[in-house]
Amino acid sequence: MAVLPAQAQKDIGADTHTVLLSRASATKQRAHHPEMTAGEYRGLQGMLDRGTREQQTANRTRVFGEIGGKPYRAVLKVTSKEVYLLSMHRLPGK
Repeated sequence: MAVLPAQAQKDIGADTHTVLLSRASATKQRAHHPEMTAGEYRGLQGMLDRGTREQQTANRTRVFGEIGGKPYRAVLKVTSKEVYLLSMHRLPGK
């Protein structure tokens, strides 16, 4: 799905740099955010590279960034061995 920059990996305490999307999260995303396109999901890499991070809980981090000049938020979950994209959507505004 995407690759965490080294500093982000360290900051969120991840053992891996690869961000995965589970089948369950993909199904949930399609149900809750059917407007999201493949291009927007590809934009996750730019959000990870240039966006801002906010620790939500011990194992969840919100990432804020722009795709095509529009604001987005993604939520990552760090497990004992992997990092998953839990959700991603466009924010109101712009």
